[in-house]
Amino acid sequence: MPLRQHGFTLLESMIVIAIMAILVSVALPSLVDAQNSNRVDSVQRDLLSVMNQGRTQAVNEGDRITLCGSSDGLHCDNDWSGWVLFRGTPPADSETEVDPLFIGTAGNVPLRASGESVTWQSTGEAGKSLTLGLYCDDPNLRRSVELSVIGRAAGSIDVDKDGQHALHTGACS
Repeated sequence: MPLRQHGFTLLESMIVIAIMAILVSVALPSLVDAQNSNRVDSVQRDLLSVMNQGRTQAVNEGDRITLCGSSDGLHCDNDWSGWVLFRGTPPADSETEVDPLFIGTAGNVPLRASGESVTWQSTGEAGKSLTLGLYCDDPNLRRSVELSVIGRAAGSIDVDKDGQHALHTGACS
């Protein structure tokens, strides 16, 4: 009785590898898009969270709480690649250090802001609005966060499930 060999031939292995390569090339762009979307959603959630935290602390502590754009977490330099939440009002210049309660970063998600900072009063009111546009140059990744004059934060949502968020007025202008 002849001895039977078990295993795959070189041709069979090459066909399986080619099929796997095709599947990966089809799936990879979708995975990258999902990863980018998740990253932008995460920054939007972080901004909403820090705004809610600022308002809550102002009311609970009866003190002014400020959120401003900060590249290093110590200075209000209007660079919204990061932000800092601190007790008190914005310093008169970008050289003065603040004592951070919370420091956040946008990573590599580009932001556009309608202002330099916002300060919540002990009543929870902000006194002025602040709108942040995230990823304004890509319609599929655009998001926004808006803080109203009464101090409440709201984020954009994909109302019609078409992959594009309905932005607040002026978010990307």
